[in-house]
Amino acid sequence: GTTLELTVEEILAAKKAKVREAVEAELDHLAGECQPQAAVDIEELELVSVRYRRRERREVRLRNVGQVAVHFNVGTVMQGAADKAAWMQVTPERGVLMPQESIK
Repeated sequence: GTTLELTVEEILAAKKAKVREAVEAELDHLAGECQPQAAVDIEELELVSVRYRRRERREVRLRNVGQVAVHFNVGTVMQGAADKAAWMQVTPERGVLMPQESIK
């Protein structure tokens, strides 16, 4: 009697551990899918031809490559940059991109 009970408990414990691992893996996967994911189309912004007192324009595409909305605010990234307004302007500075949406 006692041996049979221990064996059953061990089998159930092993199954319980497998089910728990499967559920945790699925929750991790779902949590990853629910994280905002954005991408830009360039790695570096080259300013080779910029001349003194001449305005130059460069475009960068920001894309929402995830499955949830991406809220962006370039102003918070640039806070603390001593003279950001003097040398660079980003338009729009903030916004929301829905999944698969992009903006230049």
